[in-house]
Amino acid sequence: MRDDGWNTLLEQVFNFCEKFHVDTLDMNDLYVGEIRSRRKAKKVTNLHHYQVELFNTIIDMQLQELNFRFNELLSLPDQLENFVMDMRVNIEAYELQGLGDISRKRVQTRRDVAYPQVY
Repeated sequence: MRDDGWNTLLEQVFNFCEKFHVDTLDMNDLYVGEIRSRRKAKKVTNLHHYQVELFNTIIDMQLQELNFRFNELLSLPDQLENFVMDMRVNIEAYELQGLGDISRKRVQTRRDVAYPQVY
């Protein structure tokens, strides 16, 4: 789903919107979010925001939950490898700068529950 589900989902959404005359965003425009200071906001396209920052992140969270529920007995090396791969995918979106940031984000995103042996 993460690798090839986005295009299908986006096509279905645009078809639905067209059918019911719902306005859609230009996915190449800059994303305008609810941010207190627009000067500090990252400049990303709507496509990047919805695909990378939302869709992929939610798919990753679902995958983590499934892995946690069905692979609770993973060894530390397996958990560590999965954690590193997971963080590499998301680290750019999180803008982490050091182990302290990684630790805080690990708890905020419940990766401490998904990877209980990684400390």
